[in-house]
Amino acid sequence: MTIRRPAAKRQPDERVRAQRCLDMKLQGNTWTAIAEAEGYADRSGPQRAVERLLDRVESARVADYREVEAARLDALQAMHWKAALTGDLKSAEFVLKVSAQRTKLLGLAVPEKLIVTQQEMPSDEDFATIATAMMREMSLTPPPTIDRSSTPTAPTDTDMSTWIRVSDTNDDGTN
Repeated sequence: MTIRRPAAKRQPDERVRAQRCLDMKLQGNTWTAIAEAEGYADRSGPQRAVERLLDRVESARVADYREVEAARLDALQAMHWKAALTGDLKSAEFVLKVSAQRTKLLGLAVPEKLIVTQQEMPSDEDFATIATAMMREMSLTPPPTIDRSSTPTAPTDTDMSTWIRVSDTNDDGTN
């Protein structure tokens, strides 16, 4: 069972605080150090604050932050690139993780394209023909045996005794 904590109440100075977190991150501070400096409970607090700030793209420093982080990722990838290409599995895994982080940072992940086509609807005449054929086919199936000795109950969706035999005759027996 997952216990959910109530969402923290947003403070009026939240954007200013998030901007300070962003500035500290641009200076190379760790999330833990930023959390301690800004009074967050743990490293996830300032990280989420900066992510919300980046999502809003209100800060002129956002582009700077993305550029700095992308350069850091480039440097990390460059250190492991040759080893990854020569078959070092740990380096290859590291390069892939850096690439995934870059994709996330720069918003490069594009959702799969979904192509929706409209199926041509049958004409009213074709629909009537199909429906009639289906009803005739269903009428050829004998109805289930009904035990009339028991007390009748209200029909349910799964109660097979409520099935009706469809025929080509009217109530008076004519076609």
